[in-house]
Amino acid sequence: MAIQALNSLYVIVSASTTGGTAPGGTSAPTGCTLSSASDISAYVTQIDQSVSVDTQDVTTFGSGGYQAFVTGLKSGQLNLTLLNDYAASALNQLIGLNGSVRAVGSTSVIYVEVRPTSAARSGTNPGFVCAALNIGFSTFSAQVGQLPMANWKVQVTGGFAELTA
Repeated sequence: MAIQALNSLYVIVSASTTGGTAPGGTSAPTGCTLSSASDISAYVTQIDQSVSVDTQDVTTFGSGGYQAFVTGLKSGQLNLTLLNDYAASALNQLIGLNGSVRAVGSTSVIYVEVRPTSAARSGTNPGFVCAALNIGFSTFSAQVGQLPMANWKVQVTGGFAELTA
């Protein structure tokens, strides 16, 4: 068994990809690389990735008194808790309200990749790769004498995958 405590994570964001099939289309990405990616790993304190599937009711009189369902559309979301940094070219400048990679509310996608380490993708270091809309970023959540925190929500759009190459 290869279960271990997670004490590092590599999180990068970019405005574009090269090679393979980029995420965000109707199919899952294959072999793409994020171009000119910004590493935000040093700011991430927590990350939650979720996938849900809508269900459609197909109950008929022939369902034997039970509701019957089929799967419908999939949806993914990333929620990150971050230590915010307001310096030039730091976190707030990259993905904040007026972010240089993608501003909050932009109609253009931001590409995100998450891996256990910064080493190349492999069977033991897969990369979760997605295209997402930057739908929410709190510039600050602070108390006197405490570290400035930020919450970042991105809505995955189109196909996404865990890549090993």
